[in-house]
Amino acid sequence: MRLWILALIVLLLGAGSPAARADEPPLERTLNAARDALHSGDYATAIRMLENFETERAEWGVQFWLGTAYLLDGQLDNAAVVLDEALALEAERAEIWVQRAIVEQEREQPEIALQLLEVAAQVDATYPMTFLNAGVAYDSLGQSTNARGAYARFLKLSAADGGSNRLRRLRRDVLAQVATGTR
Repeated sequence: MRLWILALIVLLLGAGSPAARADEPPLERTLNAARDALHSGDYATAIRMLENFETERAEWGVQFWLGTAYLLDGQLDNAAVVLDEALALEAERAEIWVQRAIVEQEREQPEIALQLLEVAAQVDATYPMTFLNAGVAYDSLGQSTNARGAYARFLKLSAADGGSNRLRRLRRDVLAQVATGTR
């Protein structure tokens, strides 16, 4: 699996969702269950759950996670459509722009991915995953100087927020790759 998609999966899915509470609203319960299904690799279940949650499809989070499930399942056209719907509902979330950029990166369209990542950086200049993914896109274009700059920004931003053990491991891996010239 490519570093940038693994990184996003690790950060978005984390260690799974908190245990369901009896008083948890249906939307949160469904989103948590869908994230758990994604974390376990059961993309079809997550897609089915989120597609069937029609009453809340106007909620950006449902569209975001459905788009993520499609992306992880390799359904890039569906992912693009649903993530565009999420952006129409909530354009001020950098993670949606980054996820949409990953779709373009998977389509081998790094120039388009970089345009989307530029918007993500305008929305939230402190979101580390924007710069990790920009580094990957620049790398795929052979722009190693720009890639190193983007990776450096990712490392700085991700160090500033501390993050989880998984984020620290990801930072270590990126540092090792940058140091050895494999990134």
